[in-house]
Amino acid sequence: MKWFTILLGGAVLAGLSSCADSPDLFEVTDANDDGRLSNEELEDTLVKGVFENTDTNDDGVVSFEEWKTSNPDDPSSLFEERDADGDGQVTMAEMQSYAEKKDLFGPVVRDFDADRNGFISEGEAEAVRKRYHIINAR
Repeated sequence: MKWFTILLGGAVLAGLSSCADSPDLFEVTDANDDGRLSNEELEDTLVKGVFENTDTNDDGVVSFEEWKTSNPDDPSSLFEERDADGDGQVTMAEMQSYAEKKDLFGPVVRDFDADRNGFISEGEAEAVRKRYHIINAR
C-alpha cells in the first residue's frame, strides 16, 4: 500500500505546482494560505480528487459498480472497508474517515517533506515535479 500512496502523492504533488492554463493547484490546496501543505490539506484534496473521479455519475456517492469500474483489480473488501455503514455506497465523509483512520496520505508528507518540518512547501512540491519529470499540462 505504501508504494501506491507514494506514487499517488508524487503525481498529485507534481500537479500542485503552478499550471499556466489552470488555477494554481498548490494555492487551492493550501486552504489556510500559509504557503505550505499540511497532511490535512493534502489529504482533503487527494480524497476529494479520488472521490470525484470514482463517482462517475456525480450523484454524491460511490456505488460498488463505480468502485469496481475504477478499481477493477481491488478486492471487494476494500470497498466494504470504506462503506462504514454497510449501505452499499461510499460517501465523501466515509472516504475521508477511512483515509484518516488508515493514514493513507501521511506517508506522502513524510516522504516529500525535505526539511522534515511536517509540511510540504511549494518548493518541495516543485522538486517532486522535477524529480519525476512531470510537465505541467498546457
